[in-house]
Amino acid sequence: MIKKNVILTSVAIFLGIAIGIIIKVGTVIPQGTTLAGILWAIGNLGSGFFIWTAICTMLVMLSKSKKLAAINVFVFLASMIIANYLYSYFVTEWFVLRVAVFWVIMLILCTFLGYYIWDIKTNKKIYNIKLKNIIITIGTAIMLFDLLYMGLMTFASTIIIIIILYVGFLTSIRFASKNIKDK
Repeated sequence: MIKKNVILTSVAIFLGIAIGIIIKVGTVIPQGTTLAGILWAIGNLGSGFFIWTAICTMLVMLSKSKKLAAINVFVFLASMIIANYLYSYFVTEWFVLRVAVFWVIMLILCTFLGYYIWDIKTNKKIYNIKLKNIIITIGTAIMLFDLLYMGLMTFASTIIIIIILYVGFLTSIRFASKNIKDK
C-alpha cells in the first residue's frame, strides 16, 4: 500500500514537471511542424483551467485517502508551477509576479478541493445531489469555458487533447463510483 502511494506521488511530481515545461515550451516554440503545433496546443491548454481540473481529478480518484489526494494534487501542481516558472525565468527571461501569485493561490485552493473531492468515493451527497454529479457538471463547465471563451476550439490538436482529458476525467470518476458499488 505504501509503495503504491509513493509511486502515485512520484508520478504526480514527474508529470507536473513535464507538463510545466511542455506548457511553457509550447507557448514560445516557433510554429511550422506537427510537433510544434501539438506543443503549442498543450501550451495554450495550460493557460486554461481544464487541464488542471482533469489531471487533478484523476489523481484524486487514484489516491487511497483524502490526505493522499490533497498531497498528490499539491505536489503535481507545485511541481508544474515551479518547472514552468523556472523554465520561463531562465530560458525565456519572462516572469510576472502577479501571474505566479495567481497560480499559487489556485494551487492552494485546488489542494483543499482535492481533499474534499475525494468524497466522490464515499457516495456523499450535497443537498441531496451526488457529489459525483456536481463534480462532473463543474468539470464539464470548465472544459466548455476553456474551449469557447479561451478560443481554443479553433485548433484541432487542442480539441483532441481536451477530448482525451475529458474522457480520462469522466472515466476516473466512474471508476471511483463503480468501486463504491462493488464494496
